This record gives sequence, structure tokens and C-alpha cells, in this order.
Amino acid sequence: MITESKAPIEILPRAFPWLVSTDVLATMATSVYTMVILYVIQAH
Repeated sequence: MITESKAPIEILPRAFPWLVSTDVLATMATSVYTMVILYVIQAH
């Protein structure tokens, strides 16, 4: 049986937006790197 918790929801830490933004940037950089490598392979 599931009981409801009366504890308040904790606020996300201040570093969370930085974590998300750096993760998005790293994902975009990986995608660009992959496209560049594929272009170089096709060009040769």
C-alpha cells in the first residue's frame, strides 16, 4: 500500500541549470564532431 509523504519537495540545487546546459552543449558538440568526421570520410 502506497502512503503519501508529508515532506515538502526539495528545491533543486543551484548547480542544476549549469549541469543541464553543459550536458546540452556536450551533446551538440558530439553531434557536430560526428558530422565533421563523416564529411571528412566522404570527401576522401
